[in-house]
Amino acid sequence: MTISCDDIQITPAQQLTRSTITRALQPPKQGQTPPEYVRIKHGHYLQTPQNLNEKDIYEAKLIAGLARLKATSEAQKHTVFTLESACLLYGFNINNANPPISIVRPVSSNRHRYRYPPLWLAGNYISGVAVEPITCKVSPLRVRKVQGMLAVEPIELICTLLRRRPPLPAMIAVDSACQQLCKADARHREQTELRFAQLKEQVLQRLEELRHCKGYHQAKELAALMTPWAQSPLETRFRLICAAWDFPSPILQHLVRAEGEKFFLDAFFPESAVGVEIDGLSKYQTPNALAQEKRRHHKIERQGIHLIRFTFDDLRNPVSVQRELASLMPQVMVAPRVRLYLLAGW
Repeated sequence: MTISCDDIQITPAQQLTRSTITRALQPPKQGQTPPEYVRIKHGHYLQTPQNLNEKDIYEAKLIAGLARLKATSEAQKHTVFTLESACLLYGFNINNANPPISIVRPVSSNRHRYRYPPLWLAGNYISGVAVEPITCKVSPLRVRKVQGMLAVEPIELICTLLRRRPPLPAMIAVDSACQQLCKADARHREQTELRFAQLKEQVLQRLEELRHCKGYHQAKELAALMTPWAQSPLETRFRLICAAWDFPSPILQHLVRAEGEKFFLDAFFPESAVGVEIDGLSKYQTPNALAQEKRRHHKIERQGIHLIRFTFDDLRNPVSVQRELASLMPQVMVAPRVRLYLLAGW
């Protein structure tokens, strides 16, 4: 389900009946039809979107996040969103589906903070979040209108994420931004790499302008890890594990020709002929998906590639992933340079 701010309707309390408001404020009971409205903040109510999947908590959090952005923008028309809030508007992946509302705060403005209350949306409880003012000392601020609201431009957003967020949440959002901005297509690798080189050059130039700002040194190190080829947050997690223990950088979305077919591996280490597949739940949503994946697996291995798989649970334990990779690539573990700070925010 693709969701945009146009699908989200926020209604002032004055336009609703007392009974509608009363029902909107009550926690839903099991088996009860969800209320037509839920409270976003004092005096403002979100109309529950139709066809909302009650089992999809991520979708519910996304709707709540966009509704909070819309309510914030309507209260103050010139609000500029940054960090995860801007990512929601652009459609980039984020690590936390229910992030704080991050707004750009000029140096001279009030430091007042406030919170959005928790809410129930289609049977899903979504915790409240704070409005996080981010001080901006940089001028000029680069802004564009996205879905009718103001957000920092993508280059500015990438630099802010690299400077202000821990490595994991920063790189999940940045990798997603690179993929979308470069229109990554493994079938046209050269064109994608050219677009990415131009994007990375712009990011590095902007970081040099920010070299006296907090987080500059972290941002420079993380910028070296940017890629347009990580197709999911799990693939970003895997790359950070490799970088933390100084494994060779894998080739992402590596093309393998096997028995007249073309396959793309999530990651490939040519020095050891080791291929890696990251198994998310989306791979196995159809009845015959598992059987097809097994046939694909065997065809790739018959090309002399040792194929290993990691799930989300595996990637939550970086040390176990490191040990398995080290057992398959002992020649690269002579004097590892461990950078465990890359696993911050795990």
